[in-house]
Amino acid sequence: MLLFGAFGYLLKTNGYQVGPVILGVILSRLIDENWRRAIISEQEDLGRLFRGILTSPLSLVLFGALVFIFISQTPLWTGLRARFGTARARGDGV
Repeated sequence: MLLFGAFGYLLKTNGYQVGPVILGVILSRLIDENWRRAIISEQEDLGRLFRGILTSPLSLVLFGALVFIFISQTPLWTGLRARFGTARARGDGV
């Protein structure tokens, strides 16, 4: 318990959010088990697994949302928003 307390203190002092780290530790086992189950159900063929994601409409929408969430957290997204936001404010953009 003391080790985890020290770990949490180090995370706090270096500016990390403790909540997402704890959530990641808790969910990592579940994610790993379900990833293995998905690979086994597709007979260990990654191409077949991703083809299934791209052919089902619901899976495609969820995958698109996931990609959007990941991209929106990068500096590239911030730059694109700044670039197109200023163009829209001037009346140049669509």
